[in-house]
Amino acid sequence: MAEDKHKAATPAEAYTYCYKEAVRISSAEDLVAAEAYVMSLNKIWKKTNQNIDKKAYDGAKRALAAVKKDRKRVSKILHKSPVSKGKLNVLILSNYDYGGSGWMIKKALESTEKVNVFHVRGVKHRYGYPTDLQMGPEIGLAYLREKLKGFDIVHCKGDYPPDKVLGGVALDLGLPVAITVGGTLFRRQTAKIPRAVAKGKGESEDIFLKNTNIRFCLTPDLNYPWFRASWMPAAIEVPSVRSWSEPEGGIIRIGHSPSKRHKKGTDSVLIPAINILKKEGIKIELVMLEGMSHKECVQAKKGLTLFWDQSLVGFYGNSALEAMRYGVPTFCYLSREAIRQAGSLLAGCPVINFKQNPQSCAMEIKKILKRDLNELSVQTYEWTKEVHGLEAVGERYLAEYKKILDHGQAAKVGKRSKKRPQRTHRRKPMRSSSVRRTKGKKSL
Repeated sequence: MAEDKHKAATPAEAYTYCYKEAVRISSAEDLVAAEAYVMSLNKIWKKTNQNIDKKAYDGAKRALAAVKKDRKRVSKILHKSPVSKGKLNVLILSNYDYGGSGWMIKKALESTEKVNVFHVRGVKHRYGYPTDLQMGPEIGLAYLREKLKGFDIVHCKGDYPPDKVLGGVALDLGLPVAITVGGTLFRRQTAKIPRAVAKGKGESEDIFLKNTNIRFCLTPDLNYPWFRASWMPAAIEVPSVRSWSEPEGGIIRIGHSPSKRHKKGTDSVLIPAINILKKEGIKIELVMLEGMSHKECVQAKKGLTLFWDQSLVGFYGNSALEAMRYGVPTFCYLSREAIRQAGSLLAGCPVINFKQNPQSCAMEIKKILKRDLNELSVQTYEWTKEVHGLEAVGERYLAEYKKILDHGQAAKVGKRSKKRPQRTHRRKPMRSSSVRRTKGKKSL
């Protein structure tokens, strides 16, 4: 009967339900089972000749075609083994890879010439950051597990615990598991940290510790005592030559590139601070880098006198680093917690700190304008290269990997039941095609 194969009230619901079900079967079982499912729906449609059953069959059929197409694409990518003999092989997994930081970890590790890295991302990035393998919902985790063998370490990048990264495939590979967190979805809300930039959930704490061998944070404000991690500076390519130059005509150009203004303190701190300075007769121009591509934004930062990052989170991010690598002196609010949790790596940091209000921000800008800006630019460039440069970060990660490998920390975290995990979100119950509701009564 139709209700044995799909539960839907409308043809559209039947199509969507059976599409997802065919994908699920191909992922949890195999293509043979998915093909059998499609054929069973075809038989039902031919028997009932109802449009709702035709749409159910169409949805499953299209899903099966998408699965085969996507697996063919993956087979071409993985035709040559992603594992390299004679090197440490690292598999980086990420659901989204916000900011492309997972890809930068790959570049940092490979800059040491001692590590081979394969990067897999779940969702296509809106800014077009690269990846070795772009996942799709039709690939299937069972299929992916078979293809990703021979690595030494699996490294999850993102704010989700490993069991929620690409369906938890990291826990099925029998490898030591590392994780690097770095954003809003991991950050915990406090009296000083607003909900807009802190959406982490405390109930995930035990899961992070249970399912990882070693943990890193891209910003030290995330290095909570319970997390037992270490600050690993975000990697960035630093050019061989500094690009900063003295301001022309005595006009200070201070840049700012907010992804979302309310998350950076743009309207509450930066703009009022600039207005204070202008009223005092200081020649300063605020350059808002908004509404442009990432490439255009990075290029524009070369021509800035100063850069202003944010005043809410408590530490600088990729936006600041994109200016600092050219030697642009940078302002950012650094919290006491972040400074304390950063450790010795933050020593000599040239980032100019201020309190979270316009008056303090304006005062610190005035102080900097009395200094030798060229000297501060050199300090910014050299420190960024030493702490955030690709090879420097790559060597630090490599040293941490060796600690868990030398101590024989096998991936006990990777042992989990073969039983399929329960769905995170339950589908809304749907009525079958053979059961209709009429004026509150059921009719067969």
